[in-house]
Amino acid sequence: MGSSYFYLEFLVAWVTLLREAGYRNPTIFALEYSLVPDATYPTQVEQTMAGYEYVCSVTKDASRVCVGGDSAGATLILSLLLRLARWNNDKSRPGYAVLISPWTTLVSPKNRDTASDYLNANSLHLYGRQYASSVANIKDPLVSPAVTPLDLVKCRRQVDPKIYSSNISAWRSIYAKEGIRGVFFGWSPTFIGYSFQGAGKYGFYEVFKYIYGDKMFPNMNKTVVYLGASASAEFLADVALCPFEAIKVRMQTSIPPFANTLREGWGKVTAKEGTAGLYKGLYPLWGRQIPYTMVKFATFETTVNYIYATLGKPKESYNALQQTGVSFLGGYIAGIGCAVISHPADVMVSKLNADRQPGESGGKAMSRIYGNIGFKGLWNGLPVRIVMIGTLTAFQWLIYDSFKVSLGLPTTGGH
Repeated sequence: MGSSYFYLEFLVAWVTLLREAGYRNPTIFALEYSLVPDATYPTQVEQTMAGYEYVCSVTKDASRVCVGGDSAGATLILSLLLRLARWNNDKSRPGYAVLISPWTTLVSPKNRDTASDYLNANSLHLYGRQYASSVANIKDPLVSPAVTPLDLVKCRRQVDPKIYSSNISAWRSIYAKEGIRGVFFGWSPTFIGYSFQGAGKYGFYEVFKYIYGDKMFPNMNKTVVYLGASASAEFLADVALCPFEAIKVRMQTSIPPFANTLREGWGKVTAKEGTAGLYKGLYPLWGRQIPYTMVKFATFETTVNYIYATLGKPKESYNALQQTGVSFLGGYIAGIGCAVISHPADVMVSKLNADRQPGESGGKAMSRIYGNIGFKGLWNGLPVRIVMIGTLTAFQWLIYDSFKVSLGLPTTGGH
């Protein structure tokens, strides 16, 4: 990487050394890329990519190619290697890479001037910002290769508890390195999967509560009815959720990402493992979600009943806004219990989707994973999950009961 005119003596000496070492017909391709301010990112990376693809088209074998560069040229080589790694294709990667004084972090407070420097820190920062310009984040890994993207908070802390020192530092780190898109990476399988699951869970709960409580066991304790109806509803809803959860976890816990979109992830899993690959986390998902939902619905109904009893007036004496406010509060309290009771299984689901070996049974995989992380490891990421699930559950009940009110139906609980 760099001007053949500027590096001519070095390149000639390199060819001579390669021949003396026994290499037959070594060839050097020198790419003279555009400089700032005439051109900015991603022009230079695209030129590097085009040059590399040309060399590979000549050699027909990327493993015979050695890429190298000095200073900014070495930075472009690192950007090239990162881009190739994201493709996750071993055949496209070079056999060797030689980096001479690479400029790994374009703007860094650790830059210090010394008497022998050709460029001082201010000049480096000026050129670095000119290179990134307004189209790129100066902390984008393809711009500053030393800044490596980190995983999303919950799944990634569960798979590797040492990756972040705290939840706040995790969010700050992800946002700084990947921007808002990085924070929401994997949103599509999450949104679609939990939309299907939520619709199924709440809908089936009403159906099973009516069947168990009014038809089959009219004299049964109400809490038992809530537990049975919610367990039955979640059993069916998880069948819809499982494929999307499997893809979400793989997208969020692999670097480079397993897939960049839901469609790409679905195609990769089914092509390699068949439809069964989408459901290999179903049993632990049931183990996580069914207790979660049983606690969620039973605790919610009990909490709402307790709130109205404490207020001292029947539910019907309050208006719709007040009733949905009670639903929100009851939902948050229920969500805290849900998060705690289901968290060990949630950790195991993340671990299984990220670390289950081909052909390994579910029981053997869980035993191996538990042996590695122990009982304490099952609680990694619990505080952030309490906040997340508490808020999520509260808004779920608020939305659900608001929807019921709009249809002229009573809110849930408090009867």
